[in-house]
Amino acid sequence: MIHWPKSYILVAHKIKNLFAFLTHHYLFGIPLDLPFRFVLLGAGYLLLQRKFSRGRSAAICITVLLIKETFDLFAVQRFPWPKPPNLGDLADVVSGLAGIGVAEIILRLRRRWP
Repeated sequence: MIHWPKSYILVAHKIKNLFAFLTHHYLFGIPLDLPFRFVLLGAGYLLLQRKFSRGRSAAICITVLLIKETFDLFAVQRFPWPKPPNLGDLADVVSGLAGIGVAEIILRLRRRWP
């Protein structure tokens, strides 16, 4: 078993409380973290498109998404003992990827019509 320093545990608990707000509040039966992740990653992708290529923008957004999900598995759910991924984690990743995909569709449609 890993013994984490108390300062790490306090920081992880503060971050956990911040994310818990979105996870435990629902809109039409959907946890708020799913549409939040969808909109945030889609908007991030659109903003990154101004400076980077499509591939690099997608890679940055996907990296951020996977780092956040890894943090969820190790620190947010049951710190300091990680939990195995489940369908909720898959839904989180899919919602983020869908946001990036919709942003790409918006960019392609916008380029087609002036």
